[in-house]
Amino acid sequence: MPKKSLNINPFHGGLNEHSDARDIAHQELSAVENVAVADIGKVNLIGRGYQDSVKGTGHLKPGVGAFRFASDRQVTDASESPSQYLVVADGLNGYVYFYEKDSDGALSWWSSNISMGGAFSPTYYYADGILRVHDGDFTRSSKWFGYVDSGLYQEAANSNTPIHTITKFVTTDQKLKSFGDLSKTVAIRDATTANPSDANLGTHLNLAYWLSEGGSWSGIYEFGFAPVYKGGQEGPMTEASDQVVMFEHKLSIQLYVTTASHSPDDDDDHDLGDDRIVGVNVYFRENGNQDYFFLKSFDLEQGGKDRWLKYNGGTHTAYGFHAGTLALNADPASTSSYASTTMTVTFSNTASGFTGRTGFLRLIGGQVTPVYFRLTSLATANHSVPIINPGPGSRVFMVQLLDEDFNILKESAKRTVTISDSGSAVPPDLDPNDPTGFSMVEDSGDPADQYEGSGI
Repeated sequence: MPKKSLNINPFHGGLNEHSDARDIAHQELSAVENVAVADIGKVNLIGRGYQDSVKGTGHLKPGVGAFRFASDRQVTDASESPSQYLVVADGLNGYVYFYEKDSDGALSWWSSNISMGGAFSPTYYYADGILRVHDGDFTRSSKWFGYVDSGLYQEAANSNTPIHTITKFVTTDQKLKSFGDLSKTVAIRDATTANPSDANLGTHLNLAYWLSEGGSWSGIYEFGFAPVYKGGQEGPMTEASDQVVMFEHKLSIQLYVTTASHSPDDDDDHDLGDDRIVGVNVYFRENGNQDYFFLKSFDLEQGGKDRWLKYNGGTHTAYGFHAGTLALNADPASTSSYASTTMTVTFSNTASGFTGRTGFLRLIGGQVTPVYFRLTSLATANHSVPIINPGPGSRVFMVQLLDEDFNILKESAKRTVTISDSGSAVPPDLDPNDPTGFSMVEDSGDPADQYEGSGI
């Protein structure tokens, strides 16, 4: 009988030292040294050992605590230079060290390290350029190590240059903390008559608010602040102790962040306690309710349409508050009933904080009332507002200055005008309920919602 060949080539079953060599499966090995059999059909040499002359310090547990990862940046100076790293844990003393192989082949230990705060059993996870170090015994807090690139508080007045730039590798707790956890204070400030002062800005986050008539906010409200971290993750919320009482009001808000003195490229630590924070979410609830509802998200990098502005609590408390006159110093150009005419509004403004802002004049008293007149600038000027006169008799006119959000900045005194009878009929589609006059009612702030006509 001719001999037959038995082809044995998988080898991927690995080493079997438990069974007799005659009983092992054909893909298993009874003895092997310095070879790797992970690839089916191949036996590869493992390679020679290498005695490294560069030594680290600490207590290393065999088989535990070593981890390799690659980075597009060097952890030493954050420069864009691809590097490979071996992470080694000193589990007894609670440190994690970095062993770097540079692109030119040089080997070195990084002088900095990650402190775990005491003895730990290391485990690692690396994804999206972030190294996370955990304690397998669940005694120590997990750590987050990664590169942060944030341009905070970009100024429109300075070509969108950030006031504070963070571009560095950061080591911090992995846990997403609240502002309270980070020892940062929050507060609500009434800015009806003035912006927050230096005394207020000792608080790290101030939500300034002001109210105007004609809204739908009614009740006693509470507010909370939650940090937003890189990647859009949100930390827990911190409640402000202040409450805001409203009755059919509109609510306007503005966020103030207290910062240290920064140059754009100083890489100082984040003023809000964690270099990963890039935003603030504000929530509200009516007093007595259990749940909070989302109100507004503030981007700490780009800000809103007008970006961020530097604010000085010692000199800017009146910034953005109208200072000047608003008056109707003359009767309409024609005082005949139902005449299409104009009325001059005298307006002056000496306050800071109005550059680039727009608004409206709301003229009350005509046959169609109110009339809205768009202002492309809030600088001092006289404006000729077109109106249709009301019916004959003694009529009262007044004007209001509104900002971009229809908040009232200033009201004029009332001016009484005698309208003569022109003999003209009431213009079609303009006949109010009572053509003898008008009365002011609460306005929603929408130009489509006009004041009702009735006697005064």
